[in-house]
Amino acid sequence: MNQPTATKSRRGLWFGLIAIAIALCVAAALYWRWYDKTRMRWVEDVRLPDGRVVTLTRYQEFFGPYTLGDTPTESDYFFEFKHPTMGEIVRWDGKRGLATVALMMRGETPVLLVTPQFAGDFKYDCPDPSYLPFQFENKAWRLVALETIPIKRLRSNMTCSPKSSRNHIQSMRNKVDADEAARSGARFSLADIDFGLMKEQVFGQPGGCDKRPNYLQSPAPPGF
Repeated sequence: MNQPTATKSRRGLWFGLIAIAIALCVAAALYWRWYDKTRMRWVEDVRLPDGRVVTLTRYQEFFGPYTLGDTPTESDYFFEFKHPTMGEIVRWDGKRGLATVALMMRGETPVLLVTPQFAGDFKYDCPDPSYLPFQFENKAWRLVALETIPIKRLRSNMTCSPKSSRNHIQSMRNKVDADEAARSGARFSLADIDFGLMKEQVFGQPGGCDKRPNYLQSPAPPGF
């Protein structure tokens, strides 16, 4: 092989390696851009009804169905926090069918109020009113009767629609204070929930999942 041919061969090899490196960089950039769009982490302060504040570490994925021109809806998520007196880490692993509404305590037992969304109404047999409380006992969450909820009048105190709130959360550098977390619920008609308006929660009524959900507000929010 003569000198010019060898030089051209080396140049071709270098150009090929450079092209591969550029392609890998572009692929990595596209991957992280996709990763950022499908996941979100943030820190959120939550003021409990008794006045104490706990700090939640929150994580949300966006892999749910969506219409053409829109972005994916919420899918799996979790949050965790340190128990305000016992110090243990309390973790909630949530699915797409339940949206967070409010965190509270029954004595020293954490209680989380959620509301069904997407297909969650059908999974939980069309609850009316449309709330479900879970209680943390023996390191596990269990569903309890809505009639036993420890706070009879409350407001949402945590982010309840991460997709709708995503840009706002990111504008605060992924750190949400307790006042802003409470305002999130107010934006989604969860500002004042009055369980004194409830006689008894019922399930599985004919057409129950098709009628407008009862959010126990007086007066009812616009459109209800």
